[in-house]
Amino acid sequence: MRIIKIKGSACYKTSYFAEIDEELFDNIYPENKQSIEVVVTYSKIITDMMNTVASMVANNQNKFFKFLATITILLTIPMIFSSFWGMNVKIPFEGQVIGFIIVLTISLLTTLLAIIYLWIKKIYI
Repeated sequence: MRIIKIKGSACYKTSYFAEIDEELFDNIYPENKQSIEVVVTYSKIITDMMNTVASMVANNQNKFFKFLATITILLTIPMIFSSFWGMNVKIPFEGQVIGFIIVLTISLLTTLLAIIYLWIKKIYI
């Protein structure tokens, strides 16, 4: 662009560029401009692709964390029942084996109900 601007000046007529064919300069400028436009276009395409991939990764990460949170909730339910059973207070069926089976059954049924509830609400993946 600078060479085209100084074409009419006196420096141009005495310089090396005066000997070069002016048609070459006329061909170089549009090709250079076109190549810059292509680079800008491809740069925008690459930026958009990177944003799309980042969005997909964030979406998958959110689904995975939702799954982990659901599993954590489901594992917490039996832990709560076993914690109450393990306290140092008087509990029904304390000295019998059937007490453990009752607590285990109640905790598993409650967990199963929570799984069914989450499945119906489409929270559980």
